[in-house]
Amino acid sequence: GVRQAVQWLDEADAVAGVLAVGAALVASGPSVAGEVFNIATEDWLSAPGAAAVAGSRVATVPRRVLMAGARLGKGLGATPFGADRAALINGPLALSVAKAKQVLGWAPTRTSAQVLADALARGWRGLPLNRAP
Repeated sequence: GVRQAVQWLDEADAVAGVLAVGAALVASGPSVAGEVFNIATEDWLSAPGAAAVAGSRVATVPRRVLMAGARLGKGLGATPFGADRAALINGPLALSVAKAKQVLGWAPTRTSAQVLADALARGWRGLPLNRAP
């Protein structure tokens, strides 16, 4: 019964964001040290939005069923994640990248929908699209 909002970040964007934080620490030192920057996409997908990208539909299940299913799916190798990540979809979790854009000059290059579509296209194996399985 909780509305979800999830973001799917491209690995190259994540690396670029971390490097931008490192560069800011080297350049600015104490003024950036201890700051928190959200490295995420600028958009997020609702459950129906993610289902549309996946060509699927939304199924609502009780939390305990979700967690048990996530553990089972991970154990069987059907999904790359388990209850650790399934817990995150139990409510809205959407980060603003405004501070990272303003202070670091960093912004993601791809949208959540693009990243999710690519992950689905490679079958959740985590392999880059240009590598053989």
